[in-house]
Amino acid sequence: MRRALATVVLALVGVLAGSGAHPTRAAVATPYALAPGSQLQRGCFPPCLCPISLERPLTGTFRLTQQEPTPLFAVYDVSDVLWRVKRGDTGVVITGSGTYRRR
Repeated sequence: MRRALATVVLALVGVLAGSGAHPTRAAVATPYALAPGSQLQRGCFPPCLCPISLERPLTGTFRLTQQEPTPLFAVYDVSDVLWRVKRGDTGVVITGSGTYRRR
């Protein structure tokens, strides 16, 4: 019985190895920090061209994890967003996650 089981396991390993199945690379989250001089801007942006009503210094970090690209975009998961913006004498913390697509 052991020999039959070993033969089945070896045959299965041979089928998987010859099937073109390759181990996938684990996606790695790369940490980033906002550059000095980054700003939170609020208002209208082109093509509206109305004035920006708010510009405040922004600091913080986030992580990008590259995903499989689509035919039109490079796709990244955005995670661990931890940004801080000054609001008067206090600060506001911005957290979250999402998806970033780039042509």
